[in-house]
Amino acid sequence: MSLPPAAPDSPGQHLPQSGPSAVTPQSARAAVLLVDDSRFVRASVLRSLGEGFRIIQADSGERAWEVLLLEPSIGAVLSDLSMPGVDGFELLRRVRSSMLSRVQGLPFVVLSGAVDQVQRDRAMLLGADHFVIKGDGFDALKVWLRGRLDDHIVQHDDAASGHEPVAAPVEARPAPLAPSSPLIPMPQRAVTPRLVPEDPLQSWFLAALARISLTPAAPAVLYRVSAPGMPDLTARLRAGIRSADALYLDGLDAGWLCACGPYSQTVRLGLRFALLAAGRQAGAQHDSPRIDLCMQPVDPSQSLGALASLARTAPLNANPAGPSIRALPGLWGRGWQCELPWEAVRLLST
Repeated sequence: MSLPPAAPDSPGQHLPQSGPSAVTPQSARAAVLLVDDSRFVRASVLRSLGEGFRIIQADSGERAWEVLLLEPSIGAVLSDLSMPGVDGFELLRRVRSSMLSRVQGLPFVVLSGAVDQVQRDRAMLLGADHFVIKGDGFDALKVWLRGRLDDHIVQHDDAASGHEPVAAPVEARPAPLAPSSPLIPMPQRAVTPRLVPEDPLQSWFLAALARISLTPAAPAVLYRVSAPGMPDLTARLRAGIRSADALYLDGLDAGWLCACGPYSQTVRLGLRFALLAAGRQAGAQHDSPRIDLCMQPVDPSQSLGALASLARTAPLNANPAGPSIRALPGLWGRGWQCELPWEAVRLLST
């Protein structure tokens, strides 16, 4: 199938169907995948980008995902957010959690019709690289894309030849964008350790983050409560957590919770989570459970790093007189830990 031209003469002119080319040599110029359910918008973006880019179009998030899996020459993604079915957020989530390293690391640019801070924060949390307002900022976008596509070609050709990738010269890369540029840069995504591909805990975490509304004053917090030897823990947590989307049960003696809010509120929520895990046995003279609560604030620029950090942290052998409570270092500053009697936990969690 032949690739679409750079731009039609008019928005109403027929655009070729989306899809990969029949034969794409590995040394060919990397392509940009343009995803939008509106033919008019796709035509407008094509005109704005102009000559010099090889564009593959997709009219839905589902079709774009198929193209990404089948077409190795894709070097960057430009995607709308509001689409029926698989929208831009879900497409971005799939890209960043893909088992294919060439897909997971693709530069991803969000196309939006307006400056929407909520959408921008959510896209940033999922791993977007840039946020572009439709109809504006394409000069800066073209420079940025050329640098990323050149890097893609270098890495792709080196991988095919069996040699180690060689970084492109610093001077060949696009200069940092001016603060006034309409191309809004997202914070640099840090390279974070990946968990096992398709790990159910990671999938739950990304889905939970996508469902909650985050603000700078109310970031996401990840909690893990461990209670060794408590066979009824999972049933108690299921009964006490109203939103099943926010809870993940890891075996029989650990549960994970994802929520958002101000610092003081999230600490109180963590204490309530510990109380819920202990149940009626909290503070009992005999057979009092050993509860370890660990909290990790989530940095939006490296959300999977927070999950990996908490997953690597071993539970403490908590004192039966009360839970051990820890906050890992991050957005809250330095980490801290303490042990509290159950009476204090009840008082502080109200």
